Parts: sequence; structure tokens; C-alpha cells
Amino acid sequence: MDARTAKDGMLNQCDEEGPPCGNCYVRGLEDCSLPHSQSATPQDASSAGSPNKTASSVVSESLHKLELELMHRWATSTYKSLCTIPEDEQWLRDGVPRWGLKHEFLLHGVFSISALEIALCDNKATVDDTKIYFKHALEYYDRASRAYRAELANITPANLKGVFVFSSIAVLINMAIPQCERLVGGDESQDILGRMIALFHLLQKASHIVINNLEALMSDPEAAPAIKAGLEALHTAPSKPLCRDVETALSRANTIVEASIPIPTEEADATAQEEALSRLHSHRVTVSALRMCFVEDSKEMIKGLAIAFPSLSGPNFAVELKRSEPVAMFLMMHWGVLLHHLGQIIWWAKTIGRRLVLEISEILLQTQSETELGGLTEWLDGIAWAKREVGELNDDNNMNRP
Repeated sequence: MDARTAKDGMLNQCDEEGPPCGNCYVRGLEDCSLPHSQSATPQDASSAGSPNKTASSVVSESLHKLELELMHRWATSTYKSLCTIPEDEQWLRDGVPRWGLKHEFLLHGVFSISALEIALCDNKATVDDTKIYFKHALEYYDRASRAYRAELANITPANLKGVFVFSSIAVLINMAIPQCERLVGGDESQDILGRMIALFHLLQKASHIVINNLEALMSDPEAAPAIKAGLEALHTAPSKPLCRDVETALSRANTIVEASIPIPTEEADATAQEEALSRLHSHRVTVSALRMCFVEDSKEMIKGLAIAFPSLSGPNFAVELKRSEPVAMFLMMHWGVLLHHLGQIIWWAKTIGRRLVLEISEILLQTQSETELGGLTEWLDGIAWAKREVGELNDDNNMNRP
């Protein structure tokens, strides 16, 4: 592509400073077609007293243009994908950029997720454009997350809102990254289940930030109205019965949980009995969390509440999931269905749910002979239901049963 005749767009316009021109430098392109001149190099330009800009100033100007574009994207589009209720709009659109000027980790988080939205949602973007924005998104996120970890060690009233918002942005970034990798042909060696387990910890950390600092957030004049409105919507919105398929799916999940953990008799080892009861309680809480997410999803009052599932799940669920415990993965598959529903309306969740369901279902089917649960009708029917929900099977399809 000729840098002089590149199509319109902030990153595609040659600034004719170079070679390489600033925008080609930012884009990581080595084949800038701007013709070389006698005073092309920064060193020559400087020694000759040329009015040409130095390479560093060219790159700085190009990055400045990029960041203006990304902030504009945030203020006109990206912030909307974080809004769960109408009351979120003003403080996310106006407040977050202002807080970002005080906390660079938040500003870089805003740049990162805005770049990811452009990469995934801009219909005019070429494959090269997608790669460029994805590259910048990763760079900004790396810088942001390193600074964010330092802030976590000392949360104060001054940085609380920034930490609170970035904890949510980080979750969405980590859901969007695997989708970008598929578009740009990057490394897909890491399975989606592994990524989602890591995401579990991010979500739980975000939840702990809110819980541990709820009083301070509720007294903040900018954050409090939205938080209060969300809590009110959660507690006052009328519930309606779940559809029969979902109700059946949750009933199956309960059956699997009860069948999976036999409780030792009183004559047995007391420690073993306590451990079994603890596991059973954790799985029961997890099924209840799934039910709550499905109920709130059906109300359509709070967009994206399914994201809260990790913080609502049982106390040992994440540990068992990390160990690839079959029941934990079976329940995790149901969260995949919820994420698939969410992906129909929000760009950062677009393909994650489907990929999670398909990956888990394949693992469960391949290993079903290794667990007594694999022979239960509810086990196979649960897997088939989840695959149908994400469009992999229709009602006329029957999974092969051994």
C-alpha cells in the first residue's frame, strides 16, 4: 500500500514525515513508500538544522493522534458496552476520561478496550487495520495492568473509582482478546477454558473490590447513583417464570450435583464427611447462582448480569474448575450459554460463550467413560441442550451415545 495514497483514517494517513512516516512507524510497517531524501534521517535533519521533525517527535505526534481517536471512540461508542443500566451512561462517558487524567492505568485501560472495539467492530477495517489496533490494545493493556497491580496494594479514596472501573474494563478486555486473536491469525494454542478460568479470578477480584469498598463507593456523588439504581433494579424488578428449557436444564444440573457427591455415613471418617458436605454445598450455591443469572437475564433490566456469576458461585467452585472436576465443568458450560446470550447484544462477548460451550462439551464427551455421571441421561441431555442453545445442534439432532 502506498503511504501517500492510503485510504482515509487516522492510522492510515501518511504524515509525510520520514521515512518511515510516523503512522507507518506506529503501525509497525517496514515498507513505508515515502521516498527517501538527503535529509531523511533524524540525525541528518538535526545536524543540518533542518526544520524537519525528529523521529521521536513524529512518533509522539502519531501516538497523540491515535489516543485522540481512541478517546473519541470511548466517548461516542465504547463506554456504552459497559453500561448495565441507563444510570451508568453519564458517569462512564464523562467521569471515566476525567479520572483517567489522574490515573494513567485507567486511561490506558480506556485506550485498550477502545482499540479492541475498533478492531472487532469497525466494518471498514482491513485485516492489517485489525492487527494494528489489536497490537496497540495489547500494549496499552500491558502498561495498564502493571500499574493497576501496584494500585491494588494501596486502595485509597483518591484511586478507588479508578481501580473500581478498571477492574471491570480488564474483564472485558480479556474476553475480547481471544476474539481478536482469531481475526488476526494469532496464537490460539491456549484453550478458551483456560482463559476463562483466569478470567474467573479477575471477576472475583473485581467483586472483592466492590464489597470491601462498598460504603465508600455508595457515598461517592458520581458512582453512588448508578450503584443504587442497579441494586434497586436487582431487588424490585418483577420476576417472570423461566422458559421450560432453562428450567429443565437447571433441574438437570441439580440432579447431577446431588448424584455426584455421596455423603459418607456418620460411622465414616468425620473429615471425609465434612469435605463431602462442603463440596455439595459449593455446587448447590453454584446452581443457585446460575438460576439467578438466568432469571435476571430474562428480566432484561440489568444488561450483562451474567458476568457476575463467578462472584456468586460456590466457595470452592473455582478450585474444582481449575482441577477440571467434571461437575464443575458441567456447570461452567451453563455459564457459557449465558455468555452466548450476552454475546448477541454486546461485542466483547460475541463468540466467547459458544466457544466455551463447545470446548467443554467436547471434553465432557471424551471423558464421560471416566466418570459414573457419564452414563446418566441428565448428563448427556445437559450437554445436548447447551450445544443447541449456542446453535451447534437443532432439535432434530441426536448426539451419539455410547
